[in-house]
This record gives sequence, C-alpha cells and structure tokens, in this order.
Amino acid sequence: MAKKHKTDLGKRAIYNYHVRNEGNNTRVSSSVVNCWYPTSPKQEEILILSKMRNLTKGRDGVPVRIPERNLYSLFMTGGYTETDDGMYILEQDVVIRRTRSRFHDFAGRGLLEGTIGAPAITFSGLRQLEDLVTVDNSIDDIIHKFILAVRENTLIMQQHGQQFDILLEKLESQIAIPEKKKCDVVSMAANVATIIGIVPSVASMTPGVMNVIHHLFEFIGR
Repeated sequence: MAKKHKTDLGKRAIYNYHVRNEGNNTRVSSSVVNCWYPTSPKQEEILILSKMRNLTKGRDGVPVRIPERNLYSLFMTGGYTETDDGMYILEQDVVIRRTRSRFHDFAGRGLLEGTIGAPAITFSGLRQLEDLVTVDNSIDDIIHKFILAVRENTLIMQQHGQQFDILLEKLESQIAIPEKKKCDVVSMAANVATIIGIVPSVASMTPGVMNVIHHLFEFIGR
C-alpha cells in the first residue's frame, strides 16, 4: 500500500521546478502552489515549452539532459493521486506512463525532439512561445500595486532585498509592455509566485494578487 500524504508532494515538486528552478522539493504552502498551478492542458503545454526554452537558453535543436527525478516535474505529470479520504498517494507507474506519453505527444507534433531523457525544443516549439497576447490593464494594475507594497515593506526588503530587487525589476519591465509574448506571461506569473512563496504574508498586502496568476495564465490558453 502506497504511503499517504496530507499534501500533494508531486504538485509541490512541479512548482519548485518550474517556479523556483529547484530540483529539490522545498516546503511551500499548498495555497501558494495552487494559486500558481495551471488549470488547462494548453497552459501546461506553454509552461513545459517555456521551461525547455529556459533550459536550452532559447536555442532550438540543443538537447538537455534531465535527471529522471526531474522529468516528472518538467512534463508536469508528477502529481500525486487524491484518495477518497482526501489524502495523496504516489502512483509511480501512472506517473511514468503519463510522462512518456507527453514526451511522445510533443515530439509527434514537432514541438520537441531527441530522447525523453535528453529532449530538445524545436524551432516550432520556440515559435509557440512567441505568440503575442494583450494582458488586461487591471491585471497590470494589481501587479504594480504588489510591487509597490513589497518595495515599501522595509523588513521584507532588508531580508530579501537583492533577490527581490531582481524579481521586482523584471516585473516592472514586463508590465510596461502592452503586448507580451506568452513566455513573458509565464515569467511574470513565476516572479509573482516566487515572491509569495518565499514570504506568503506579502499576498495580504495586495488584495487580488493570489488570483492574478490564474488570470495571467488565461491569456496563454484556457
């Protein structure tokens, strides 16, 4: 019988891999993970391609070796199965089958190539991320208020200043562009989620910021 867990550790690992760029499953609040987690196959597709773009530094045809433990996070298939009693279990065979299926699906559609352990993004895969979307001004306004709230919190900036300065500067440059690439929207969502994940209390400073990530993802696909 598989060990039961109170939280979906696989889903948390996916968050850590895509948002914090960590192969280790750092403890993060489930509410933060859920506020970031995509809600449609199209959104997952864009996030997977965006991660591959980052891993290959934007170069098509360049394979990158992925440790097996991170493959399930890359392809967003490592989530645990919820049981009838609200607990979570890891069904390893299901995770492996879904991971293989997704790689072959991406490869069959010309978005990835190579092998499952060393995939490469194709030129077609990169083009998927270049599509422009117009983000609603209200979303940009919430993110702008979030940036100001974080900057004005002296204690937070003293503790995380250098790291947060980089993230906040990226957000400021991104919201200044009316039409954004899909990969930029993914980056915006990750930057907001990273800050909230490190200091969850900052979410209370800007009402609505916990919902803004899902709203951002709606622009890349429903």
